[in-house]
Amino acid sequence: MYHHAKKFDFFDTILERPDWVNKTVLDFGGSHGNIIRDDVSKIEPKNYTCVDVDNFATILGNDDYPEAAWHHFDRYQPHYNPTGIVGEPLPMLARFDFILAFSVFTHTPHAETKELVHAMLHDHLNDDGVMVVTFLEPYALPWFLEHRAKYETFDQDEKLEQVKHLDYFWLHDGVEINQNDDNADDTSSYTGFHTPKYFLSMIAEAGFKQRYVCGRSIDTDAERQSCIIITK
Repeated sequence: MYHHAKKFDFFDTILERPDWVNKTVLDFGGSHGNIIRDDVSKIEPKNYTCVDVDNFATILGNDDYPEAAWHHFDRYQPHYNPTGIVGEPLPMLARFDFILAFSVFTHTPHAETKELVHAMLHDHLNDDGVMVVTFLEPYALPWFLEHRAKYETFDQDEKLEQVKHLDYFWLHDGVEINQNDDNADDTSSYTGFHTPKYFLSMIAEAGFKQRYVCGRSIDTDAERQSCIIITK
């Protein structure tokens, strides 16, 4: 289980302060309710649904917010749900006004990212709904390396030079960099970084509009995350 603070404020800022009253929200990969736990959240628990591969997180969320809907997505994920089922389909859900995914596809292989984004767009987003997915751009890498450098000695400049011309790359255990997208059996901690152009091309779907928002322009505690806003 991983706690992200101030996630409602992040999405509220991205979406330019929409009216959340009576709007249904799917928090995909929301752990134990990262968005609804934000002190400034305007989402009514009865309109909130959370899906996560971490069963303990969904149980904890249900204990604290029983009016909300909590679904354990029992799909195999080597780091967060190693006993899950490979290729497990999404739970049968309703359609939503907002589908929000914070730092989910930074830990998901490309084919699976495309599969899940497209499934939610087609099966779970209202016709006038909005989906927001976040991703990390290469410019965010120095922060991760500086954090790792507190515990391990390595050449940060060499790492930055290594990714200088890459469209995407994976950071394993906070220090090792490669472009191996087959992380299916990788029990290490891995984080993906993508250029906006590459990430947009990966999740593009006919009939949907996409708008990129750079994390550097977002004045919240989650400024390292950029995002794509998707509508019909």
